[in-house]
Amino acid sequence: MSSYMELSLDPNGPDIKMSWRTDRDGPVSKPMRLGMDLLRDRSSEVRAALNHLTEYVQRNPDLSEERDPGWKEYSSVLTTLQERGRGLHNALFVDDNLRSRVFFEKLQHLIPGAALTVHCSDDVVTLPLGFVFEGEAPHRQGPPSRADFNGFWLDRFNITMLIAGSGCEQSTLTVDPESFATLYALDKSDLESAAEYLGDDRAKLKLLISVEVKDHYDWDSVRDACIRMREKNSVVFVLAHSNGDWLKLSGSEMDCQRFARMLHEGRDENHAALLVLNCCLSASGGDQRSLLSAVAQRGFCGLIGTEAEILNTHALRCGIRVMWGLCAQGKTLGEAFVAMQSAEDLFPLNLLYTCYAERGFRLREPLPELLVA
Repeated sequence: MSSYMELSLDPNGPDIKMSWRTDRDGPVSKPMRLGMDLLRDRSSEVRAALNHLTEYVQRNPDLSEERDPGWKEYSSVLTTLQERGRGLHNALFVDDNLRSRVFFEKLQHLIPGAALTVHCSDDVVTLPLGFVFEGEAPHRQGPPSRADFNGFWLDRFNITMLIAGSGCEQSTLTVDPESFATLYALDKSDLESAAEYLGDDRAKLKLLISVEVKDHYDWDSVRDACIRMREKNSVVFVLAHSNGDWLKLSGSEMDCQRFARMLHEGRDENHAALLVLNCCLSASGGDQRSLLSAVAQRGFCGLIGTEAEILNTHALRCGIRVMWGLCAQGKTLGEAFVAMQSAEDLFPLNLLYTCYAERGFRLREPLPELLVA
């Protein structure tokens, strides 16, 4: 049994060439060709099913049986997601292909919780691999729960997607708090509408945005703050509207290429940076215009983003939990991410996030501004 698998997804004309290995220093398999158009279609179908899950939570935020007798609507949404996840699974595995069968066998020998690290390109196709579904859908009973997602890859593996061109030297992933800065780019109306539903997370957010370079509410101000962070290890936290290409912040819009230039311009790549994008479709987008391009540069350890539409309140709470774990509790990014995805009070929309970043990013010690009695 193995605890690690590494996949590489490389564009090649109308195909994706996929290769793998189960040892970080071991040989890489010969590549297997997968149809890019089919993978795009199956990924779009999965994301459409995830959008239906978000719509369900919007109608029934407490997941109560009173609003959904017998949770029949929820079960229908889940069944559709399982079916679409199985479709994505079938696009990855070709029954009469020897290499495909070998790949499938390697996956079956991974232990529960194994690290699945995927190297991919931001400008061709991204796959919501956490929602690959295998096996038969069990008959569910009772209220919605995390157990309903047994059989999805997000339940089997710790999946990390790494974007070609991004990355940090390992020595820079552990950050001295004195060289660290956080920027919160927040849509003011979304923040105000979500604030009353944050509960205990509201106090955490107030403390988090007190740390330099603090909170900003329009792109001009965000740009100025980015300039001040050029020679800092940093996190840029965004709560904005997005369609996977454009970002809208308090009435002003910015396309993903301009957003990437703003983050990259003048940055010292010897310092590590992380992007937390709390907005719809931040982990997807069209050809050569995905928001993932914002981290496709050395010095960026990656991005935390969503595979589908997500409600503002849930997005903000999920982002706060990641930032609190990272900045106040001494967790690695990976530990903070897992804790956020495991939080029962954030279920089920916390499952829409994917870690497109190196999980070893961490602060050497918690920020002193956040150490409260």
